[in-house]
Amino acid sequence: MGYRLRSPPRKIWTKWLLLLLLALSVAAPALAQAGQTDWSSVITQAKPAVVRIIATTPAGIASGSGVLIAEDGLILTAAHVIEKASQITVVVEETREYQATVIQSDSEADVAVLKIPASGLWYLTLGDSKSLA
Repeated sequence: MGYRLRSPPRKIWTKWLLLLLLALSVAAPALAQAGQTDWSSVITQAKPAVVRIIATTPAGIASGSGVLIAEDGLILTAAHVIEKASQITVVVEETREYQATVIQSDSEADVAVLKIPASGLWYLTLGDSKSLA
């Protein structure tokens, strides 16, 4: 079994845009104060919170990414990544594997929240667009 693309390109861009916005919500205030646009610091800060998701479905294996949003293992991802999955494996920091459960999934919005049995994880705090200048 190999990995396969399970979504149209629009959903792929939506997923990456979501991940970029989450990363910016963490690093943008600090960068704005410093007057910098150093993207390497944004990536460095966000990378430990980005996870790999491997879903076993009736059609085969699907793979995607997600973002830790709480230290106790809550993960935000795209719903199409985990759609119809019988098993979901999450890889944290490229080395640790956990079995995930689906907390909530909305296929219309293409958003899902997963939970892994872990604690003390690096995570990104969701921003509030109303607080942006």
